[in-house]
Amino acid sequence: MLASVKDRLKRAEICHACDHYRRSTKQCTLCGCLISLKISWANTRCPVDKWLEVEAGQDAITKFQKRVWGMFAKDPSQDQK
Repeated sequence: MLASVKDRLKRAEICHACDHYRRSTKQCTLCGCLISLKISWANTRCPVDKWLEVEAGQDAITKFQKRVWGMFAKDPSQDQK
């Protein structure tokens, strides 16, 4: 599940100020993750606990993203029933 936009922005701010943030590749040098992806998932956490897991977001943008991504995750065989 996705984190809310508010949580993503807060996480991004923390990461961008961190000594482990590699600006050239926008990655964490400890875990190697792309920050823009890692901050988006509610069930992820910073490898040095600067931010923790959060509840899945309930804002309009997050709900829209879930709906769109859900369209691609559907099993096509279910549409024939």
